[in-house]
Amino acid sequence: MNESESTILIKEVSSVNGHNEAINQISIFPSGNIISVSNDCSIKIWDKNLNIIQIIILDKIVLCVSIKNENTFSICSNEIQIWSKRNMEQFKCIEKIKDIQNGFINFILYCPNNDIIVCSCHFWITIYSFSKNKICTKFNTFNSEINRFSFIFR
Repeated sequence: MNESESTILIKEVSSVNGHNEAINQISIFPSGNIISVSNDCSIKIWDKNLNIIQIIILDKIVLCVSIKNENTFSICSNEIQIWSKRNMEQFKCIEKIKDIQNGFINFILYCPNNDIIVCSCHFWITIYSFSKNKICTKFNTFNSEINRFSFIFR
């Protein structure tokens, strides 16, 4: 192998079965617990040893998830659902935000100020303020569907 070539070796460390259809996103809580969302209309929360802690069955496909903290996360399909828990309780849906986007939401991300940014399949990016309980910014990306984004902190 010469200097311009590189090889990446990937070794499977662990594999689990849990969803019946495609997994759309996996995220990790600060504790190391894992959340997965799927086309099988389920949310699964796993501990660090990949044991299922909680299964949530919904009536629609879950496209994305964003973790706010150890006790709160949001999921999206054609609406945003905020899920929360207290202490050792199970997660429960505490709020639904509808009509935030046209069509399905591809991605959701909590901002440092706890607002959320969502991207839809119809070229819209929306910033929703929880403190104001309303959309504070919405703009069209025109020709480009945005599927993922992130923040860079300096």
